[in-house]
Amino acid sequence: MEVSVLVIGTDLSIREEQVPDGGAEQREALRLLACAGREAGRLAAPSFYHRQAVTWVGQFEAGLDDDPRWRDVLCRPNVLATALASAWRGADLGFDSYWLYGPVVFSGVQAGANVAGLTTDRVQDAVKAQQSYVGLLERWRLDAAPADQGEQWRRVLAAVRSVVPAGAR
Repeated sequence: MEVSVLVIGTDLSIREEQVPDGGAEQREALRLLACAGREAGRLAAPSFYHRQAVTWVGQFEAGLDDDPRWRDVLCRPNVLATALASAWRGADLGFDSYWLYGPVVFSGVQAGANVAGLTTDRVQDAVKAQQSYVGLLERWRLDAAPADQGEQWRRVLAAVRSVVPAGAR
């Protein structure tokens, strides 16, 4: 049996993936998803931005960002995942705090040492966040985006928060 998790890429992609239902195989599948299949990375400790979701990111050894094949995928801030986690938590992660980097995996809450599948509501939150962010980018193609990066982030966060309810503990 498998459980469904959500992977958000730095390119604004969202995809559901299936991972084994528990054990070392599940942990390895989560690691490979969060590390974009790269063997050199490891899975960071889980983070909780919503009471129904666990956030998984990859960690990489020094020097990996020098490899041009991986720099764009693994060392790039994941704006969509950071905005979603910020909206869920009701806190401003990102520009003035910290970013989530590379592919970010969201699963359901842990049951013992294993993770559960992500609920449909949390998947819909991610889809709504993506649509809101893409809509904002489309508007910025027609009208120039704010020159200040901090203001850009505030607008992204406001757009995502307008469609995603907070879910902090």
